[in-house]
Amino acid sequence: MFKTNIAPKTTRDIAIDLGTANTVMYVKGEGIQVDEPTYVAINKKTEELEHIGEKGKGNYWKNS
Repeated sequence: MFKTNIAPKTTRDIAIDLGTANTVMYVKGEGIQVDEPTYVAINKKTEELEHIGEKGKGNYWKNS
């Protein structure tokens, strides 16, 4: 998913807004790090996560 370069003893202030249209993640001192549509695509056969964000939104319209 998300990879960071955080040292084990380092902390950061993070705010996450799980909005209805977009999910936004803000990191203090760094600004907005994630601004993606709030969509998750799950494979119906395997029940595994396939895509999130923009790719998940694209799959929604293909399979709904």
